[in-house]
Amino acid sequence: MSQIISLCKFELKLKEADGSITVFPPLSSYADLSFTDGTSLTINGIPVEVKEFAGVVGVPDPHEDVYYIVPITVAHHEMRSDLLRVNFDTEGFIYGFTIYQK
Repeated sequence: MSQIISLCKFELKLKEADGSITVFPPLSSYADLSFTDGTSLTINGIPVEVKEFAGVVGVPDPHEDVYYIVPITVAHHEMRSDLLRVNFDTEGFIYGFTIYQK
């Protein structure tokens, strides 16, 4: 049986077909994008900080039959078949997942 682990920083609730709820608790470490300070500039007198992309953090190497729920930004960047992006219904429950692949 496959295992699903949440790498999100907030609790997620999956509504099963029978109406029951499966809770994915937040972990102390989570997947995210990392940035470093870049330059600063001004546009029409408004200060703008420029951040430089440094990579994805908090995503383990793939393991057989293990899927990781990650933020959409991480799923879009990594494009791995073991990373799940959540699909929410109008009540805020997860009703399924999307996998982005290259």
